[in-house]
Formats: sequence, structure tokens, C-alpha cells
Amino acid sequence: MDIVYLWNHYKDGTELRYSLRALEKNGKNVSRVWLLGRKPDWASDEITEIGYDSNKNLHKENDITAAIFRAAEVPELGNRFLICADDYYYIRPTDFDRYPIYLKNRELQDEIKTEPKFGGNLYQRAVVNTRALLMAAGLPYANYSEHACFPADKKLMHEFAHLFKAAFLLERGILFDSAMANIIVDKTGEKPVPRKDNKILTAANYNDLLHQIGDTECFSTEEKFWNLGGREILTALFPDKSIFER
Repeated sequence: MDIVYLWNHYKDGTELRYSLRALEKNGKNVSRVWLLGRKPDWASDEITEIGYDSNKNLHKENDITAAIFRAAEVPELGNRFLICADDYYYIRPTDFDRYPIYLKNRELQDEIKTEPKFGGNLYQRAVVNTRALLMAAGLPYANYSEHACFPADKKLMHEFAHLFKAAFLLERGILFDSAMANIIVDKTGEKPVPRKDNKILTAANYNDLLHQIGDTECFSTEEKFWNLGGREILTALFPDKSIFER
């Protein structure tokens, strides 16, 4: 399975470096690794760059959708590929050829709540937009935004290009991962696997991190994690350079 990384090249690349180390250590059946955007200076030839400059005129979610459609133009990519963010870390052996679609919640929310969480009301606007467009297309509207690798399907992206294009008319756009997963599940009959979202805000130490992760194979982080000792934990987990580093 090909893995395509979304990466904002204005960041320093620390999260990406550790994510790639985790992928090499625990990823099974990884065919090729691609990077949407400009490769950092330390990246080796084991990573293939897909030229894409983040469009600052687009809201974040629409920029992500545009980037993934850019990846789908690459003929060497198979019809099915997985999208990975630079802050996803796989800590247990994971077979990406058998990687399921993970279900977070049965439904995307239908209103913007007042309490901020993971991006606050701006993110919630994209959630509500996603539900609305999927409903209008006669598709299910479960929540698959689970902070782990998620699938893209070229043929289905082309078939439902009108839905993704409509997202660009909406402020904040839609969540590509949930939209794509609902389309795949509806059109192929693939069975999703329910589980919790392993977004880790803070961890006191390695054992605390493992306790929060539970029995899932990966976790994701945010800035607070790094500011409160996260770098030391990840260095302990993945101390060695990967083949993706010079």
C-alpha cells in the first residue's frame, strides 16, 4: 500500500521525522512513501515528492482536499492509497495492505456546538458541512475523522468529484476523510471498524502515553504534547534514523 503524507513545509519537520521512523519500524506492506509538498532537506530518496504548494486562499479543509486530488493525478499511485498526517505515530506492527476504515462516531454532528475542541467552531463548521453535502448526495454521514491513516480511492473521487467541488463553495469546506470513507463504505460494502480517537493532548511519560493509547496501534499529537515533554517520549520510542532520512 502506498502512503501519502500531508505536510506543511513551513513546519520544521520534527513531527514528520518521528512519524516516518514509526512507519519504518512498525509498518508492514508499505509499497512507497510520497510527500505532498516540498521535501525537507533531511529527507532521503526513499520519499517521492508530489509537488503541491499549500493554497493560503483556501480554508484548511479545502486545501487538504485540493492536495489529495493533486496526489490522485499521479499515475504511479494505485487506485487505493492511504493518507497520513505528519503527527500520526504507529507504535505496534501494522499491516497497511489490510488497513481497515476506522469509524469514530455513528453520525457527524448536525450543529455547531459552543465549546471549542480540536480546532473549535471552525472545525465544527467543516463537520456540519460534511454531513450536509453527504445527505444531499443521498450518502450516509458517519464520522470517520479518527486521527489515523485514512483511504483515498481514485475512481470514487472521480465519480463524486461534484461533491468535493461543491465543498469549495462552503466556508471551511468539508472533511475529506469522513466524506471519502462514507462514499467507500456505501459503494463497496466495506465494513468499518469502530474505535475511539487516539488524539493525545499530554502525556507525563512513556507509560502514561501507553495507558492513554490502550490497545490501538497509533496515536496523534498536538502542540501541547510537544511543549510538555513529548519530544523526549518520541525520542525514546524512535531513537534511530529511518531509511527516509539522509
